[in-house]
Amino acid sequence: MKTNDHSKAHPSIFKLIKLPDFVALASLACGFLSMVQSVRQDFMGAALLIIAAAFFDWLNGEVAGLIQRKGNYGIELDSLTDAINFGVAPAVFGYFLGLKDNLSLVVFIIFISASILRLARFNIIKKEAHYVLGLPTTANGIAIPMLYSLLGILSVPFEISRWIYLAYFLAASVAMLSRVSVPSIKMFRTYEYTDFFEH
Repeated sequence: MKTNDHSKAHPSIFKLIKLPDFVALASLACGFLSMVQSVRQDFMGAALLIIAAAFFDWLNGEVAGLIQRKGNYGIELDSLTDAINFGVAPAVFGYFLGLKDNLSLVVFIIFISASILRLARFNIIKKEAHYVLGLPTTANGIAIPMLYSLLGILSVPFEISRWIYLAYFLAASVAMLSRVSVPSIKMFRTYEYTDFFEH
């Protein structure tokens, strides 16, 4: 009896993990590889990998909704991967892009902190069907690569683009912590699980 109680209180990872979680780990792999490409100065590759991470994050939620995923394990795992993919990876991208001064470091700390604080709030509040509070962290996985591409197409000098990047990181931080209602985008819905553009 004690053995059974212990198993219920401390379940095996292999009993907790489901198909959507493998998709979440694929998203995590893209986020890590994005940081590797940033270190290697391949910024287009890094930007594309952040977008790929966002795609797998969306797919994770869709698969979870499709199979009617229950419980909190998937939500917690998704939030941890989002913190890395759309909090840390964009900051690493910006740092190796050239934003290495003390002001930039402070902005990155604020951005990463805002991402994690938003994800923590998301996990404890009641989920609404059609909207969420604040800018989802996943949105940064689309916006930052788009900003990088746009500035490159327009050939904006780094002396100017650095301020544009810093302005975005700060604005995104404020938006993530705000209580502004943002429409929820999803195809398959469950009460227990939520997905892309919510975290």
